[in-house]
Amino acid sequence: MQGTLRYRHNISSVRNLGDNPVEAVTYQRSTGLLSQVGQEFKGVLCSVPGVRRMAVVSGSLVFGVSLVGWVGLYQLTGHCLTRYFRYRGWKVLHHHTLNISNALVSAAQALASSMCGVVVVWNCRHDVMRAQHPLASGYAWVAASYFIYDTWSMYKVYVNNASGGNTGSFQGQLKGFFRRQTLLILHHLVLAFILLPILIYRDGLGDFFVGCFYCVELSGPFTNLRVVLSRLGLKNTRWYTANGVAMMVTFACCRVLVFPYMYLCYGEQYGLGVWEVMKTIPLHCNLGCLLVLLPQLHWLRLMVRGAIKVSKEANSISAVNPYTTTAFPNCSLSIALPMVPVSKTKGQMLGMPSPVLSCLSQTPHSAPGCNVVSKHP
Repeated sequence: MQGTLRYRHNISSVRNLGDNPVEAVTYQRSTGLLSQVGQEFKGVLCSVPGVRRMAVVSGSLVFGVSLVGWVGLYQLTGHCLTRYFRYRGWKVLHHHTLNISNALVSAAQALASSMCGVVVVWNCRHDVMRAQHPLASGYAWVAASYFIYDTWSMYKVYVNNASGGNTGSFQGQLKGFFRRQTLLILHHLVLAFILLPILIYRDGLGDFFVGCFYCVELSGPFTNLRVVLSRLGLKNTRWYTANGVAMMVTFACCRVLVFPYMYLCYGEQYGLGVWEVMKTIPLHCNLGCLLVLLPQLHWLRLMVRGAIKVSKEANSISAVNPYTTTAFPNCSLSIALPMVPVSKTKGQMLGMPSPVLSCLSQTPHSAPGCNVVSKHP
């Protein structure tokens, strides 16, 4: 006991010797050396088969619990949406409800992944290679379970889609689903079965870059909100336009520009340029980044093309009748449409709420409960 007290007294006395610059520098160097030794010891400890086996067992438990959680959240969201649409009197098709449920769960996962990524990047920015944070490896199990769940959820949406070929054998449904969502399925399977083992067996190196990869999901909420607005028939609103702009900006920054940012951070720490970094790091790191980057460039190209197409359609409609607008305040929706009646059957196929259908299925001046405003020169 006396030895322990004497040891603590000696440590406190060393820390209080800040007036002597030489002793202060010596203390800082010793603490830095101890911190580095601790990180090295942690890396060696993680490489021990027994310790790694325990990490895999605990991670598998997290994987199973989170997988059940994602499926349960999906089912609960679908149940709540069905009751809400029934309460509001909206006739929304079942596959639209499933699609909205999938989008909301994906938005929740995107927010969780982005928050973990920001925490990891912030705490590991001082050493992009050796700094460690428990969320870097811990959330990998949760993310892997999400990609397995999301593949199943997309299949459920496809099967229940009225025009998705939900008739036929199980093998035919699988083939049709794979043909329609080939890129997304491969993306999910690669992340779940290839990226997860890499994160487990990397010996605690590169947590900063793992956090950067988690941050790519920051565009997820806007991408999924676009699906929700589309399924509710709100494509011609300002909300849809503003969300589309935010989606493209966050997608370009977090899924495309994040790769040059990682190379720049690595080069800044070691005094290298981007081209020198590409020649210095292992080949499989460059190939891995390239394989992840190529689908992001493809999806960004599709987003830009879609935005240009919608902009041209909006300009053509305004050129035909620039003074016409319709609004339905009783429907809690505001939709800019040309002054023409819309088929109620077609609207139901689009999954529009019934209050909107009651307005769109009649001529503008005879629709009860609809406030139609026409401004002519």
